Amino acid sequence: FPVTIQYPLAQMSENILNSAPFMTISIKSWNMDRPNVYSPTTLDTVVGTNKQNEDGSFSKELSKIHHVQRFNPVPWVLEFDLNIWTTNLQNKMELLEQIGSIFNPAIQLQLSTNPLDWTSLSNLELINTEFSTRSVPQGQDTELDIAKMTFRTSVYLSIPAISSSVS
Repeated sequence: FPVTIQYPLAQMSENILNSAPFMTISIKSWNMDRPNVYSPTTLDTVVGTNKQNEDGSFSKELSKIHHVQRFNPVPWVLEFDLNIWTTNLQNKMELLEQIGSIFNPAIQLQLSTNPLDWTSLSNLELINTEFSTRSVPQGQDTELDIAKMTFRTSVYLSIPAISSSVS
């Protein structure tokens, strides 16, 4: 730790400048969210699906009933830096404005459309911004300037649910 995603060389040569602006991600921390850990027990759910008519509409009659066993997920907190590499102040200001205006201070992301997936929602929160930093190794090039935005999100690790057809 920290893990940095490196960018490829421009045309496989150190003598050609990379095009800018570009962004890299550095993972700062990956820690278990102890206050939100639950026992690894299961939750049983019975789910029914409606019968589909010939015209494509659904009736109120049940077609199948499924028994679903879900296991409690393990919550983790992920913090990462988004490094924005630019060659001039205008590009930096435009990118910071576009990304920063989305977070007030967080956005909610839906990761799945499955109604039984209780880990489908996640919050992505902007927790810090550094306007300029030279802490990221950048070689001999001093024309590039780096702005850093730090984000925090919850990540849930879970094993697959067990589903069996009742009828």
